[in-house]
Amino acid sequence: MSRQHVKHTREHHKLDRRMRKLKRSSGLFIAPSFLGVLAFFFIPFLVVIFYSLVDNPISMNFVFLDNFRNVVQNAAFRTAVHNTAVFSAIAVPLAVVLSLLLAIVLESKLPFRSQFRTFFLSPMMVPVASIVLIWQVLFHYNGAVNDILGVFGVEKIDWLKSSYSIIVIVILFLWKNLGYNMILFMAALASIPNDLLEVARLESATPLQTFFYIKIRYLSSTFLFVTIMSLISSFKIFREIYLLTTDYPYDSIYMLQHFMNNKFKSLDYQTLSAAAILMSLVMIVIIGLLFAVENHFGKDVAYIPSGAIATKLGRKKAIMLGLGVMALCFLSMSFVKTAGMFMIPFFVIIGFGYACVIVNTFPIIWEMSKGSDIGKYTGFYYTASMTAQIVTPTVAGFLIEKVFKSYAVLFPYALCAMIISFLMLLNVKHGDSKPEAPKDKLEALGAGDD
Repeated sequence: MSRQHVKHTREHHKLDRRMRKLKRSSGLFIAPSFLGVLAFFFIPFLVVIFYSLVDNPISMNFVFLDNFRNVVQNAAFRTAVHNTAVFSAIAVPLAVVLSLLLAIVLESKLPFRSQFRTFFLSPMMVPVASIVLIWQVLFHYNGAVNDILGVFGVEKIDWLKSSYSIIVIVILFLWKNLGYNMILFMAALASIPNDLLEVARLESATPLQTFFYIKIRYLSSTFLFVTIMSLISSFKIFREIYLLTTDYPYDSIYMLQHFMNNKFKSLDYQTLSAAAILMSLVMIVIIGLLFAVENHFGKDVAYIPSGAIATKLGRKKAIMLGLGVMALCFLSMSFVKTAGMFMIPFFVIIGFGYACVIVNTFPIIWEMSKGSDIGKYTGFYYTASMTAQIVTPTVAGFLIEKVFKSYAVLFPYALCAMIISFLMLLNVKHGDSKPEAPKDKLEALGAGDD
């Protein structure tokens, strides 16, 4: 054995000893936190599980699932579950979407941007009791909102004791939580690489395209975190409602926390424990689903659904599907005599079809090209695309003003274009290779291409 090899072996053993010492020392530092979690979270949760399986904490007779059965059959519990689910279903999506919109708006160079940011963050600095006082002043029967409505001849409304109470609570929730969520989204938007945004600008991408095809990809983890935090906050709205309405509020804002608080006051620990277990299971399932969605789709949100369809069918078939969907929509809309709100779903479906086409068109050109042909076929693609953008407004304008005297001609005109495109695509002999799902965000954006 050579001297160098012996030296190397000794250094390797020294390194192993150092790593073992480091692990032991790190374990000592983690131990207090672990003991704290064990003492204040894990053990109490085991006690709650035990209480949920006995008739009461004194006799401790094992009743198995009777407590859970009684909870589910309890009318107050059902009302609380329904109200909590309705509130969370309304408040959480609004909190996520509105905070994202605020982050996007405040990201731009607006005047008084700092003042707006401070305004939305100010509720985080106000104590809960003060927030409730403000809301009582606003929405009391003799409050400011009713005074303003009275100027316009509207009768007074007892907001917190009517069917409008849920609206008041949703507004309160949004006012209190939008600022925190907005800051999280602003931080996520600021972390997006400027190089990708610059490439998008050079490629003449619109702000909407930049947002959906680049920015949204980097916001998936933030979306998950904000959604979970908003969901947890929606379950904690009890404090505000309790201070506004005491133990038994109006039926529409009687939440799960009210039910649990009342059971705690009556020392009904077994029912309280069973309800807590059920609530925990529901939260675990919901959060687990959110994590699963983020892990499955979060790496490339724009890949859904058009890119996902291409993964299953192939790019050529995905494009043909998009053309077919748009053709059917334009055919249906050609028979419409008057426009109305009912046409909006058609435009949404057309947008989906267009996404299937535009997302897969350029990649299919690359798949069909070899070597130096990439530049040639890319040139053909952009020439045809730009020509269509020049010719179509002229032809469509002529048909509208000189021939049919109606904008309705655009639908059969677009239908003819879809049919021609579909027939031409039938002659394409390549492009059926199924693209692999991107491994990460940079790969999805093509950042790894040379």
